[in-house]
Amino acid sequence: MSLSVEASRSRHSSVDLRDARFEYARTRDPVLRERLVLGHMGLAMQLARRFGPRGGQSQDDVNQVACLALVKAVEGFDPTRGLRFSSYATAAILGELKRNLRDHSWSVRPSRSAHDLYLAMESALDELTHELRRRPTLSELASRLGVSVDDILHAQEVGGGRVAASLDRPPLGGREALVDSIGGDDVELRRVEQRATLRTLLGVLSEHERDVVRLRFQNGMSQAAIAESIGASQMHVSRVLRRALGQLRAAVGEDAR
Repeated sequence: MSLSVEASRSRHSSVDLRDARFEYARTRDPVLRERLVLGHMGLAMQLARRFGPRGGQSQDDVNQVACLALVKAVEGFDPTRGLRFSSYATAAILGELKRNLRDHSWSVRPSRSAHDLYLAMESALDELTHELRRRPTLSELASRLGVSVDDILHAQEVGGGRVAASLDRPPLGGREALVDSIGGDDVELRRVEQRATLRTLLGVLSEHERDVVRLRFQNGMSQAAIAESIGASQMHVSRVLRRALGQLRAAVGEDAR
């Protein structure tokens, strides 16, 4: 008897909501909108649970996205087109949940096409694993989705960006944190200030003197090789270097004072 009563109530509730959808489409009454939203809240929550809490979002955050999508579905539904509201609302809510997942729960945000392919691949992976009773090959996944193996590999790479690895956690099989095992002291960093100072000091020299100093100390050429390179005597090169170094020492002394 109680089952019959419940079934009767369910049928009346369904009819009432259908009538409310037609009435809301005609009047846009906010009271009717609220009634329709509350009447389909179970559908929104059921779909929201499929998406999780993921990344930095809580389940309440995901539920809110689903609720807002339900409100938009109620407002945009046209009952005169003959489409079932549940089908229309499901598509609308799933679309918003997927966009939310793509926009807010990935450490590295992929393109929409790459994200959708990743989700399709995950779904196909579960289906084929159940059907074949083993993990499917890349070719089998590609065949199920109608894409190339390269597309599947790209989707797998995209999936690697969902959660960023913590630098404070040791790598697999290691003991020290990842942050302690990467990078190191840059010895060239210590010379940045020296280079900047030298660039300023070289400004006191003539262009010819700078060229000779560069060939000797930057290129490591001997005085004889420099003389041959610039078409001068070795004695001339020696005099230029002596004069240039004297000017640089004097400039350093002035900076120190």
